[in-house]
Amino acid sequence: MVRSARWALLMMGVATLAGCSSSGSVKTTPPSQSSSKTTTASSWARLHGPVTFRPVLWNGTGQPMPSASGDSETRAEAALSALDCTHPDKAPPAAGPEYLAACSRDGKTKYLLGPSALSGARVHTAVAVSMDGNWRVDVTLDSEGSTQFADLTSSLSQTGQQLAIAVGATVESAPTVQSPITDGKVEISGGLDEGTAQQLAAALIAR
Repeated sequence: MVRSARWALLMMGVATLAGCSSSGSVKTTPPSQSSSKTTTASSWARLHGPVTFRPVLWNGTGQPMPSASGDSETRAEAALSALDCTHPDKAPPAAGPEYLAACSRDGKTKYLLGPSALSGARVHTAVAVSMDGNWRVDVTLDSEGSTQFADLTSSLSQTGQQLAIAVGATVESAPTVQSPITDGKVEISGGLDEGTAQQLAAALIAR
């Protein structure tokens, strides 16, 4: 539901709004009720690898694996079958803009991700924010990134397909997009504590 230009992408495993998937949804949050804390990439060494925004092609929830459309996807599917998400240190490196086998941050879900539609280089600001003890990350994209994100969310809108925000081969968030997001302002929330929000913000602004 749209009530303003501010959007929230709810992370995996949180309670859903009416008519939304259990993987997340789009909502609004009044910015005036929050207090913020800016982070720097050097403060958090745990998250490594490029930030990419990708369509989720498979997440192990019963749907069949899509037919590989080329060598890159075939390699990613092979890596996915061998991937052990309980040992994130053994995760395959992110393969640039190519198809990617990835794990959720909690190690419970495997993903096959499509080619990167948007890179972290297009993130202008990322700030960890606390509102009444609930943490989120407010992200602003640059002009080019806003256009690319609008195209990505338009293509995924109402399809039931998830959008993955990945750091290296770790999926930090995988919401289902309900409507196109065209203003370049993204709010990632749900299931974040202070440390995780700070780490994610740091990863998003890392170059």
